[in-house]
Amino acid sequence: MLGLGNAVTKQYGWSPGSISQLIGWWDFSDLSTMFQERDGTFVTPCAATSDPIGSIKNKAMPHNGGAATPNNRIGSYLFASSDSERPLLSTHPGHGRPQAIFDGTDDHLRCERDDGTDGGVVGGVSASVLSSASLDATAMTFMVVVDADNSSISTQDDTIFQLGYIDSGGSTGYKVKCYFDKDTQDFECNVGDGVGKTIVSDNNFGTNLQSFIVASGNEAATIYRNGTAEGSVSGSTDWYSTGDTAGDLTSADHLGFFVGESYRGGGAGTMNGHNFDGRICEIIVYNKTLSTREITLLNNYIQSKWYKIV
Repeated sequence: MLGLGNAVTKQYGWSPGSISQLIGWWDFSDLSTMFQERDGTFVTPCAATSDPIGSIKNKAMPHNGGAATPNNRIGSYLFASSDSERPLLSTHPGHGRPQAIFDGTDDHLRCERDDGTDGGVVGGVSASVLSSASLDATAMTFMVVVDADNSSISTQDDTIFQLGYIDSGGSTGYKVKCYFDKDTQDFECNVGDGVGKTIVSDNNFGTNLQSFIVASGNEAATIYRNGTAEGSVSGSTDWYSTGDTAGDLTSADHLGFFVGESYRGGGAGTMNGHNFDGRICEIIVYNKTLSTREITLLNNYIQSKWYKIV
């Protein structure tokens, strides 16, 4: 068994929810949020190493100006498309904290709104609503803690997470995608409809535990790797103008949030590959650009939790 002590985060009175407009928080160290079932019944907890993670709850409880807006979350939970595509509960070899290990073949977790014949909403804030959030992907902040198993990628980009869609014409694309690039061997974040602008980290991702914060706003973006700023872009030539790429979760497009694999095409449950190979520890998404102070607080949380285990 993993033990209760490993599931408790030392937050010292502060958590990512202390910052407003937190809309996504999937914490693979929190055993109370992960279950082996894929259908949202949450009956059998993930408790032991190699237990399959069929679903994970979204811990985000958004608030804005002191008012709670829980329906603005990116769904209420993520789930695997089939039993064989579930990632496994694991412990990090360095500090023993729980996390999810993705096999690089077909493991993934998703929530999705599929209008029409493909099954409606699954994993949404209600049975008929994926989310009530309206997003401007150029005014958001994304955080991920990952540990890649492969030191290089030779065939396809490794998708960490993606906000993807299918438009009314059936074309697939993405609003936001964070991934390890097969050509540059860097961590990258792309914002746009398949032909968007990309921000690139300065160094190869390697195989160590690393955190990445991408702060996008004011026609600019910056990547923070392990708390250090690197890979900045600015101006409409290299980045989008504010409001150019609205990732509206209330729109008519079929869309969803995906972890470990790129967005599906065709029928429900068919994924596009680009699978992540390694360990995903935590993903956090804010529907705003964090201030310098807020980024410092978030990084302190990451460092205390994932790098300074006592």
